[in-house]
Amino acid sequence: MLVISNVTARPAVSVVEIKELLVRQVTSSVRWSDSMQWLIGQGFTRFIELGPGQVISGLMKRINKDVRGFPSATVRRLTRRQPA
Repeated sequence: MLVISNVTARPAVSVVEIKELLVRQVTSSVRWSDSMQWLIGQGFTRFIELGPGQVISGLMKRINKDVRGFPSATVRRLTRRQPA
């Protein structure tokens, strides 16, 4: 699993680093847009939004109109097996 830090806008490579970055995130500027741009630059084009709304999916469209955001509720419906 890949964990992108909103402090560095880059992957965190160890549990220790993730913990340190989470502490720093409390007092640092959030680099969410930079984090998403890094992922897009690595070839990611689909993102799952965790939470009740679609705010993040809307923000993704401002960053890059070619990527898609999916609310987690939609993903659950898409992956749920349908009765035969």
